[in-house]
Amino acid sequence: MAKYSKKKSRKPVNTYLPNGKKDYAYRCTWKHKLSRALNKAKRGGLSKEEMMKKYGRFPKKKEWWGPEEDEKEWKEKWMAENPPPA
Repeated sequence: MAKYSKKKSRKPVNTYLPNGKKDYAYRCTWKHKLSRALNKAKRGGLSKEEMMKKYGRFPKKKEWWGPEEDEKEWKEKWMAENPPPA
């Protein structure tokens, strides 16, 4: 019988407020804004609906549909416009 290692869940742990509701404070963090902007940039600045009409699919893992040459160029430009908090 083969031994399998348990994989750690990559899903973030939900935090809850004292009133029992989910805490969505992470959505206003700089890191979350970067993540959302990167996702949109990968799609060429299109919303999900527009992207599905134009391409009929989501971009693959290393695929880039943005106007910049690649993700690195986009990230440098975005970080210059939106510097991380000190």
